[in-house]
Amino acid sequence: MPASHPRTAFTLVEVLIALALLGVGVTALATALLGDVRLRDLASGESGAAGQLRDRLERLATMPCVRDTAAADVSAWGTARWRASPHNGAWYLVDSVTPRRVHTAIVVEARVTCPE
Repeated sequence: MPASHPRTAFTLVEVLIALALLGVGVTALATALLGDVRLRDLASGESGAAGQLRDRLERLATMPCVRDTAAADVSAWGTARWRASPHNGAWYLVDSVTPRRVHTAIVVEARVTCPE
């Protein structure tokens, strides 16, 4: 074939290289999307746990300091185990919260003044 004619087709090697590059790109995109899903699940669980902790602190602030109280909660955001004990006009709260899909608990210790 004379050198003056332009090429009109791709070679098999060029097609294989293009497919390999496309495969690498698709794999990177899939990995990024899975990471995004994991991060959104984690953020949702931690947001739900923070809301539960806030609600528990607000509830304790309205309860008279009479006797120990404790509970365990399981919900869509995760699990919580807490115990509150009255001492010197305040609640001492120990709360262990484990958001869903997380194996490490968040432990909160707080002092909440009892209502007068």
